[in-house]
Amino acid sequence: MSTMTTDSKYEKDAATGENRISFNKFLQENVQLIVKNTTEAQWSSFENVWRACVSNVARRLNIEMDKENMDSTMFLKIFQIYTNESIKPKSSSSSSSYSIASKTDSYEMTEDARLEYRKKFEAMDDGNKWELREGVFVEDIMYEYGKSCTHEHAAHSFILNTSDPCWKKVFSNEDFKKICTEGNYRLRKLDDNIINMFSHYHNAPETNVLDFIIKKNKDLGPFDPRYEVDQYKLLHVIQQFIGYYVDNTMANISMWTEQDFVAHIWCVLDRFFQSSGITTTRNKTCLATAQRMNDNRCVTRDSEINKKIRSTQPDLVLLKNGVEYGTSEVGKSIDLVAEKKEIVESQLHSPKTMHDMLCAAHKKINNDFNSVRDLKIVCFNETGLTLYLSIMDCPKGYVSRMVETQKYEVPKDSDLIIGQLFPLLKLILHAKKIVDNSLAVVKKSLSKEQEPGLAFENDSRKLNLPLSLTSILPKKRKKKSDESSSSSAPSSKGKTSNPLSTTSS
Repeated sequence: MSTMTTDSKYEKDAATGENRISFNKFLQENVQLIVKNTTEAQWSSFENVWRACVSNVARRLNIEMDKENMDSTMFLKIFQIYTNESIKPKSSSSSSSYSIASKTDSYEMTEDARLEYRKKFEAMDDGNKWELREGVFVEDIMYEYGKSCTHEHAAHSFILNTSDPCWKKVFSNEDFKKICTEGNYRLRKLDDNIINMFSHYHNAPETNVLDFIIKKNKDLGPFDPRYEVDQYKLLHVIQQFIGYYVDNTMANISMWTEQDFVAHIWCVLDRFFQSSGITTTRNKTCLATAQRMNDNRCVTRDSEINKKIRSTQPDLVLLKNGVEYGTSEVGKSIDLVAEKKEIVESQLHSPKTMHDMLCAAHKKINNDFNSVRDLKIVCFNETGLTLYLSIMDCPKGYVSRMVETQKYEVPKDSDLIIGQLFPLLKLILHAKKIVDNSLAVVKKSLSKEQEPGLAFENDSRKLNLPLSLTSILPKKRKKKSDESSSSSAPSSKGKTSNPLSTTSS
């Protein structure tokens, strides 16, 4: 150590300790270095790439490197930071790079945005609008409200969030109640076998609930994962959370990152959807939003073809056969006062993502007029240990109605499992029933025999829903210093360069 003649901060950090290098400590202390110097192709072999880099430092300094397994939680945290930053364009060579405005804030409505909004409204057929009473249409009222807004609102995408207090001022009490209760608005009933399983835990004591549940679980099952799949998954999830309380995992949540909440809590709930053939993916581009953002790319007479605009990457996508049925947004805040990020995501960004998914699923079934009434998209709003569900449908007319459930929480105290955790698990199972029904709607529609037709032919049985408002902002060019520094990233071709390498002084 005394003979080391380098001024590299990272090399000194990696070599601290009792003449040993800890790979996991290096990951923890050099997050930005790693994010900056890892190419997209290298993430699939992340551990090999960076372990080789750190090993080279160890050999050069003639010190040992700990033989430890990589901390997967730390890796997920680093990858989350990378994916968040990767939405930014990698090169400044193009002047037509854009960011999606509604992802980060409600921006002022531009003239182009107002024109797009007006065109969407004028394209609607009065005969297909949602008529509250004679001559009074929901779409007309929403349009007038949207025109009065100086900044983007969900109304500009013809999304009516029933939890948004503005609508109680716009509509009368009677009309607002009609909007909330139109169509099949209630949560779908859970299967009897699931209801009976939860009833198994009735008459629990007020204390020592953990012991009570552990004993009850011994009486349940074993369930056959082929024929009793929902009971099998539910018992598995309950056992997973029981393990958290036994290990006292919840004690340190104040130190958790967003990715920690995903890894420990929300990923556990993904398995409920696996029995439906749903793929649960995280930090993956939303296909429906990508389609909408690039909908107008074509050959024109007076300009080049627009470059492809990169879509957002929701914290979760529920996907099957190219159709998206749900999403989520995760936050780590445990403050009673909502952060700006939570407000933007829950009231603008997530509703638009859900609307994109609804429109894409509707397009998949050829914009069938009747089938769209049975399609629903779900969104899990997860902040800290709290969760509530948003559900979007199109019960009538062109309007995408969004309703929200009550909030539920994963308790820190095991004595509250039955009173707080179990209702949350039931909510997830309700969401699964909604997704299963939408899957059935799409499958039924695609199974019908149809006659070929021409794209321009108008079919009275079809309804073209208005797409979400595409609000984009030009991105700033990268500075030359940023470009030159990015060129030093490890190469994915040939021999891997070492970003820890230094020159002697």
